[in-house]
Amino acid sequence: MALVESRFERFTLALISLPGIGRKTAQAVLQAEKNIPDSPDELIRVVMRTASRRGKKLTVRDADIAFERADQIIAESSEHGIQIICISDDYYPIQLREINDPPIVLFARGDCGVLLQTDSVAIVGTRQPTDFGKKSAQRIASRLAEENIAVVSGLAQGCDANAHEGCIASGGRTIGVLAHGLDM
Repeated sequence: MALVESRFERFTLALISLPGIGRKTAQAVLQAEKNIPDSPDELIRVVMRTASRRGKKLTVRDADIAFERADQIIAESSEHGIQIICISDDYYPIQLREINDPPIVLFARGDCGVLLQTDSVAIVGTRQPTDFGKKSAQRIASRLAEENIAVVSGLAQGCDANAHEGCIASGGRTIGVLAHGLDM
């Protein structure tokens, strides 16, 4: 099964690395396609079946570069202990999948089971909180953790970090969401 998952990850990453293919087109291709392409020619044919207008503009070199980028992302993620979670994977958060235009791929490190916890609250705030703000973020997160509610925040300095700290101090589960990859 790991081979199929690996091929699907590679396909998904290559698909979103193609020029002119955005998330909505990629999602349409992923939903429509049953075959996982392994070559640049096959990747272009797959895109053509669902998004012929976009696919006509692609070259074999575009698809080759997309597969190279996908392979690079997979290798670097593996090297750094980063898990790649595609939108159709079991670990992809249900609530995130239901938003308009969800990300096709998530990159995660740690206990990915936290992503499946449906009772969660996002805590965000300024990077330069007052002492009251710091203590409030910690106290609120701590109380949420005691009620088995996961705390979601952005891992930024300030209120975000205070929320994560408060949650962890109370033995809770916390998720850090970054706007960029885990490699930065």
